[in-house]
Amino acid sequence: MDVDEFSVSPFDLPRVKAVIRTITHARARALAASALQLPTATAIRRMLDRELVPLLPALLLGGDDAERDPE
Repeated sequence: MDVDEFSVSPFDLPRVKAVIRTITHARARALAASALQLPTATAIRRMLDRELVPLLPALLLGGDDAERDPE
């Protein structure tokens, strides 16, 4: 998508930086291509949550795994 800058809330900045540092350029391009095929913003958010949230340390998500996934 050739984006070299974008705006993000201060709350989300650590998460965005962590994802950028974690995934490869090729993976980011593949996710962007997949997102452009989806019909709604909600579908894109769901896909990104499914693909990117597992890459983030629990600290960036506001707790540990046990707190997020009570089983």
